[in-house]
Amino acid sequence: MKINLILVWVLLLVISSACSATNEEETDPTISSGAFYMKAKVDGKLVEFKQQDLLYMDAGETLPGIFEAAIVGGEEEADQSGLKEGITITIKDTSPIGVKTYDYLEPFTETGFGLKGAALGYINSAEQKLFVSDVDEEDPLVQITELTNTYAKGKFSGIVYDILSGSSKTITEGEFYVKRNN
Repeated sequence: MKINLILVWVLLLVISSACSATNEEETDPTISSGAFYMKAKVDGKLVEFKQQDLLYMDAGETLPGIFEAAIVGGEEEADQSGLKEGITITIKDTSPIGVKTYDYLEPFTETGFGLKGAALGYINSAEQKLFVSDVDEEDPLVQITELTNTYAKGKFSGIVYDILSGSSKTITEGEFYVKRNN
């Protein structure tokens, strides 16, 4: 359960962070076309995000030898008071994040804390619940199929859990094509 609380804070931090435009965004026609998206079926219901400023990937080396990525898709409330719905994917590894399948979530033995592999998060304000991957349950599957300096593409699936009630949601047929911020 303590590991899930860490994931909740990471999820909230990633979703709430704002993105700013870069010169690369202004010159890349793919980015300016508004073609980015994230979609998945959550318990069989299709959710799709097309709000361009809430579709991105941040990746890099956070500590020497520790690499992280956050892939985010979401939709704001109509009055812009907060997030209506969103999905996050977090990845941590000892090698640079790249075109690879991340099909594990386990304690990060190299650092002695945190989780290594891929984790999913899902939030829906109507339900007032936050769902995250659980290290003691089935591992999520995240596959990065393309990764350039300007975008990331891939697929994902898994089961996420509400840490308070223990209820779960199954995410299937997940796809993303998002802007890469770094």
